[in-house]
Amino acid sequence: MCQALEGIMKDTLEARRVEGMQQGIAQEKFNSIKTLIKTMNWNLLQAMNALMIPEEEQ
Repeated sequence: MCQALEGIMKDTLEARRVEGMQQGIAQEKFNSIKTLIKTMNWNLLQAMNALMIPEEEQ
């Protein structure tokens, strides 16, 4: 039973790690878009295209 619990905890920690990484990537994309809009005077679509963000994510 102890091994089963360890396995569940390990899976949970890994899922949280992956989720945290995904949130970090999303935040960095957001920051990059804001920077391009401000510094290049681009609109949202131009900034996302410059960052090569796929249409399905836009």
